[in-house]
Amino acid sequence: MNAIAISEQQERLMDEINIDKGIALPAHKYKWADVFRRMEVGDSFVAPRTSQSACLLVARRNRMKIATRKISATQLRVWRIA
Repeated sequence: MNAIAISEQQERLMDEINIDKGIALPAHKYKWADVFRRMEVGDSFVAPRTSQSACLLVARRNRMKIATRKISATQLRVWRIA
């Protein structure tokens, strides 16, 4: 395809796009964010081991320090330490 054909194709695609107004942007749904916001230093909770990296990420984004320890093959305990 030459540049003119591509340009015409892009123009047709742009004409087909509908623009919506007044649609609210949904809030991010970070599963653990609310849990960490409710915690005070020294509090802890049990979480699935598969959630460890998500917990670390959410804590870092909220400028909190946490510690995690494996308590079973499928669970870990998460403490807020700062």
